[in-house]
Amino acid sequence: MPNLLQLLTNEDGNVRKAALLGLAYKGETTSYKKILPLLKDKHWQIRLAAVQCLEILKCKEALPYLFSRLGIDAQSGRKAILDILAVRKPKPEEEEDSSNVENSFRVKKAIAHAIATIDENYLINPLINSLSSDNINMQLAAITGLGNIGAESAVPKMLELLDTDNVLLQKAIIVSLGKIKSYMAVERLIELTEHSDAQIRMEAIIALNHIKDSRAIKIFIDKLNDKDVNVRRTAVIALGNTKNPEILDFLLDKLNDNSIVVRRAVVSSLVNYREEKVLTSLVNLMEQETDEDFIKEISMTFNKVFAGMYQ
Repeated sequence: MPNLLQLLTNEDGNVRKAALLGLAYKGETTSYKKILPLLKDKHWQIRLAAVQCLEILKCKEALPYLFSRLGIDAQSGRKAILDILAVRKPKPEEEEDSSNVENSFRVKKAIAHAIATIDENYLINPLINSLSSDNINMQLAAITGLGNIGAESAVPKMLELLDTDNVLLQKAIIVSLGKIKSYMAVERLIELTEHSDAQIRMEAIIALNHIKDSRAIKIFIDKLNDKDVNVRRTAVIALGNTKNPEILDFLLDKLNDNSIVVRRAVVSSLVNYREEKVLTSLVNLMEQETDEDFIKEISMTFNKVFAGMYQ
């Protein structure tokens, strides 16, 4: 019977990928030499799995090979890694032959993340230290970088820094806490949904939406009646993303909001539900609205909900 190391050379890509992830799951830290060749596998999905495996295993011995795949060296590569991590939506990948330098952006981003997390002293700890700088630009850069890395170890210092009076810093920290998705930050973010600055209230809701902690649901419901239209819209989106049937009536009630921006957000969120009262509400809304573009949006949502229930 083959073991996982033998399966790394199997001709079937799905088997190679499963073997890699299996090694990571088992914590096989001594297997890295067998994993390294798959950093040059002809399929980007396999190369991605190899990088993820090395990251999970916290394999410091693999760092030189990961730097090499990015075509950079450890001494000068910090900015390049942060630049890669800053890109939010990579283009869809195509299967392609590998080269000496990684050509798939998804894999490049995974490599950059792996390098940062395998050795916290390389990027994460210096960035955490920069949070205490007197230079606001350096602080902002550190906050953004830590958020893009998803550095959980930075959360305590970020929460401490949230007590600043600088709104620009507060907003940047809130955004990064959402990217990190730290449950440790939930209570503080909930407090910030009552901030006097509407932008901070909105960013706090967005961050809580990313973290997806049940404690935030009551807050989303409360913020449906916020005085600021963008905060209400954001609360609708966050509440809809929970896909919780118990909150459906709160969403339907906001179809009567005085802002079409909020009503549009509700309609988009209703696509997640398959209930008769959703269809009834959408039909009634189609008969009431006069904006042609909005009527088209309502119609599309109605058709999707109807198809999900009856077709």
